[in-house]
Amino acid sequence: MELTFIALPVGVAFYSFRSRLPLWYGLAEVVVGMAAVGAGSRSLATVTADASSVLGILGGLYIIVRGLDNMSKGVAGTPLAVPFGVLRGE
Repeated sequence: MELTFIALPVGVAFYSFRSRLPLWYGLAEVVVGMAAVGAGSRSLATVTADASSVLGILGGLYIIVRGLDNMSKGVAGTPLAVPFGVLRGE
């Protein structure tokens, strides 16, 4: 129950971080997404693979995509934007 009360202020802090430093927030998302995929794939490597493993992998992939999107916003207007433009087909 205590975690419920901390969720809102932590969420607001993360929102502020994302708004101010989208490149770094996106990089953190990519790392977290990779960890989620890794955790899910370890379960798939065993005989005990289940729906939660697959959902963990899919969730991790989604987090990675969101992270790349935030990183793209963070580098807009800089030379680092070029690779992201290539990924978007621009």
